[in-house]
Amino acid sequence: MAAYFGFNANYLSAYLKKRTGYTFIKLVHIQRINVAAEYLTFSNAPIDNISTEVGYENPSYFYKVFKKYIGCSPSDYRKKYQKN
Repeated sequence: MAAYFGFNANYLSAYLKKRTGYTFIKLVHIQRINVAAEYLTFSNAPIDNISTEVGYENPSYFYKVFKKYIGCSPSDYRKKYQKN
């Protein structure tokens, strides 16, 4: 991302942390989990497929990160919020 915008990676990381309070990787996780939550809400795609689609190679890690940021498992989230 830094190269895309023409910044030094360390500068961009420090800038994001200062402006948002989150590290670059936390911002990436938040974005991925938000997209996954939309998939869970509006599709019937298998959770393992969703984890891959949003950028997690390891579904177990996806489950762990999802629970950390959302507070419940992806399957519980789907049961509670699915609109299909």
